[in-house]
Amino acid sequence: MKITMGHRQAAHQITQWYLFHYRVLEAYVEGAEIFTLFDKLKADDQDRIRNMLRLKPFENPVLIFTICEGQYIINTSERFVNITPVKKESVYYKDFDGFAYYESLHYVKKKRQKTDAPVTYIELGLKKKNGAILFWKIPSDNSGFFFWNVTRLIEGIKTKNQKTL
Repeated sequence: MKITMGHRQAAHQITQWYLFHYRVLEAYVEGAEIFTLFDKLKADDQDRIRNMLRLKPFENPVLIFTICEGQYIINTSERFVNITPVKKESVYYKDFDGFAYYESLHYVKKKRQKTDAPVTYIELGLKKKNGAILFWKIPSDNSGFFFWNVTRLIEGIKTKNQKTL
């Protein structure tokens, strides 16, 4: 069942799901996490990514999942947006029918952190109501699991195209 709400209400609901699944208060979210609240990013990063998004009136970016440098999945109050160096794809919540399944990717990428442990990726299928499935690359570690766990609930959101309280 879809719940119709305004963009602010949708953004608030998505934020609450994020905080609930991470079991953290908003004050403890720093913005440096791989999967984080958009408003917690540095202002320069917010501006740079907003310019890539081309937001509609009243649409608010809520969550950002950094796949790797220059590659993001952003949850706005209205849609999923996958930004890669090559393309940008969107799935509107009104068209989202849930996650289909994981399919392993056949490559491993080295982390550029203190450890040289490789990052493995999976393809997460976003199923649309018309039957189409878009596969987006996400890390197979805990950050990927948290992204799936928070955003799987979004299929129940439908936003109004008007400003609400």
